[in-house]
Amino acid sequence: MKKVVMNKEALIKEIQLKVASFPPEQVALAVESILSEMSNALICGDRIEIRGFGSLNIKRREAKKVRNPRNGEYSFKSEGNYVFFRASRELIKKLNFAGSNDN
Repeated sequence: MKKVVMNKEALIKEIQLKVASFPPEQVALAVESILSEMSNALICGDRIEIRGFGSLNIKRREAKKVRNPRNGEYSFKSEGNYVFFRASRELIKKLNFAGSNDN
């Protein structure tokens, strides 16, 4: 079974299929605007919560010493921020239900 990738282009096409009354340029602009605002919110340190889907926020990763398992060498990993996603209960239930029907 081939896995399908949902990227920005695929998202725009899916929305265009569902809302045929909007011109493709407007759908693309709307998706781009939403993603841009979400990025800006994360950059400002805000939390994004989409009911029924999940939440995104920034977490801080401290600097630490890490070991490469292939060669055993140690290196230093610098501190930085990363995006943390937490799925909503509704999404988790849907995923678990869909996964149980795969057999």
